[in-house]
Amino acid sequence: MIRHPTDVPQGNLLLVDNTPKSQRLLSTALSESGYKVRTEINGSMALVGATATSPDLILLDLNLPDMSGYEFCQKLKKDERTRAIPVIIIGERDEVRDRLQALSAGGADYIIKPFQIEEVLARVETHVRLRRQEAQLDAHNNYIQQLSVQLAEQNVRLQQEISYRRAAELAERETAEQLTSTQQQLQQIQSQLAHSDRMSALGNLVVSVAHALNYPVNLIYGNLQYALDRTQTLLNVLEAYRQASLQIPPELEEEAESIDVDLLRAELPDLMNSMKVQTESISSLAQSLKNFSGLNAERLEPIDVGECLDLVVASLQPRLMSTQPDRRSIRIFKEYGQLPPISCNPWQIQQAFFQILLNAIEALEQPGDNQPIPMPMVTLETEKIGDRLVKIIITDNGAGMSDEVKDRIFEPFFTTKENREEHGLGLAISYAIVVHQHQGQLHCISSPGRGTSVVVELPINPPLG
Repeated sequence: MIRHPTDVPQGNLLLVDNTPKSQRLLSTALSESGYKVRTEINGSMALVGATATSPDLILLDLNLPDMSGYEFCQKLKKDERTRAIPVIIIGERDEVRDRLQALSAGGADYIIKPFQIEEVLARVETHVRLRRQEAQLDAHNNYIQQLSVQLAEQNVRLQQEISYRRAAELAERETAEQLTSTQQQLQQIQSQLAHSDRMSALGNLVVSVAHALNYPVNLIYGNLQYALDRTQTLLNVLEAYRQASLQIPPELEEEAESIDVDLLRAELPDLMNSMKVQTESISSLAQSLKNFSGLNAERLEPIDVGECLDLVVASLQPRLMSTQPDRRSIRIFKEYGQLPPISCNPWQIQQAFFQILLNAIEALEQPGDNQPIPMPMVTLETEKIGDRLVKIIITDNGAGMSDEVKDRIFEPFFTTKENREEHGLGLAISYAIVVHQHQGQLHCISSPGRGTSVVVELPINPPLG
């Protein structure tokens, strides 16, 4: 007897059966149970229908006129649009081999003819529920991932705002102190030495803060020009006061002459202008990383790939040098071929190389068996491929990785590092820069115990648009 459950979720089903009696029996039972049923009599039409309508479940007779049920499943699972659709295969033999073959071909379940309608309805209900729960879970996971990205971006913005506000407060205090010191110097000669001491202490403080905060862009860039103008004003005042103060007590004359205003006037502006240039470079790179979701490679410039790699190696030099007695420093070997300049976004390509080399260094710092590598090394190779491509290979002699890990290393948020605050974005950024922004190729060659090679292929002149 056909049941009519009240809790069966509505769903779209595709019934593929070339036996009229069996098709009619199943179609009627499923329709009366609340399902919308579409029927087909051969595999070819069923594949077209599955692609067009994306049903919640397919009931598939194993014996079709144009192909076997196994072949149908294999074709269904090869198509990205239909591979997630569950398939219940209906066969005539109740043997373990048949069930295993059905499952290995991609079937979700196996039913034997002649079947019981109650059993078919129960299994259909189960798989429709599972399909919808999986879809809900995927949507929920995607939502959580989006929230995580938004939260991380918001945290970065908040940290930058906090740094900017603290920098502004510090700049205001420094400015007030400088104005007060200047006024005091105009009143008496003793304040000149006191001001010199304060400036020395302030210089040490600025250096300490700069190192501690890694040269925050908002602190330096927002106040450099103002500080440069005020310093020049102060130096001019000092020089004018020195020229005007002809009656200096003998006991202070030697100390006053020791202040070389000319040297200060020559060195300080150059130093601060240099800091401004470097800050602009840091700001450009920071902005490029901040806008990763909207990377833009339209600003193309010719670069020398070897020089770009050398810059990356130089920036990671502290990581290459070991400070632990049980680990050796990482050696870099370069095998550069003759390459023409390539047209690219220099900051993005440098960042891609940086993330790949950093990943290689981390692999050598933490080998898989926790045993130090006797001679850790990274090899950088470049070569020209035909007239349109250049290839860059970054190879380490670390522990290597399994196929499962290798297939996922370019996925966002994937990481194998434990007990570390790792977000798993480094190689994903490299992939986006190389593949999506520069129409290149990026892949990995690795196996356990044999190290890892990351291969980058870049067009010499990438197409625009």
